[in-house]
Amino acid sequence: MILALMKASINKYEIAKKLGIKHQSVYAWFSGKTSPSMKHLISLSKVLGISVEETIMLLKKGK
Repeated sequence: MILALMKASINKYEIAKKLGIKHQSVYAWFSGKTSPSMKHLISLSKVLGISVEETIMLLKKGK
C-alpha cells in the first residue's frame, strides 16, 4: 500500500482532495473499515496510476 502511494507521490489527504471526498473516507478504505464505490475505485486507480485490480489488492492488504 505504502509503495503505491509513494510511487504516485501522494498522501491520503491529497487523494481525498482529488476525489472530492473527505479524507476520513480514504482512511476507512485503506484500513478496511469500508470499501469505495465502483466510481471511487476507478478514480482511485487513476490517481495512483495502477489498475483497478491492483487497487483492490492494495485495499485488501490494508485490512
